Amino acid sequence: MLSPILARVLCALRFLSLIPVQDEARVLSAFDKAFTPPPKGKATINEKAAALSATAGIDSAKLAELLVDAWTAVAGEQTEVDNQLETAMDKDLNAQFLRQLAEENGGEFKQF
Repeated sequence: MLSPILARVLCALRFLSLIPVQDEARVLSAFDKAFTPPPKGKATINEKAAALSATAGIDSAKLAELLVDAWTAVAGEQTEVDNQLETAMDKDLNAQFLRQLAEENGGEFKQF
């Protein structure tokens, strides 16, 4: 039979062993929330960086899955930003081209 002191120590150790698991679950939940793609996800770059930094030292299949999902979400966001930038550049280039044509035609742009 276990002594009451040993039983309490074992109970405390069991409780303490659960703390990292709870912390890991909290960190992974925060990471998942930070990398939720728009429009639902609204985390800033700094919040995403902090969530990523918080995962240091965690080695789990769940984190690996979340990292892949986050990478996919960020790649999608980057593609959207690239497309918006390309559209803006095209509009700017078109406007510049039209101004140049107008200057070459004495201030008027004549459509053909």
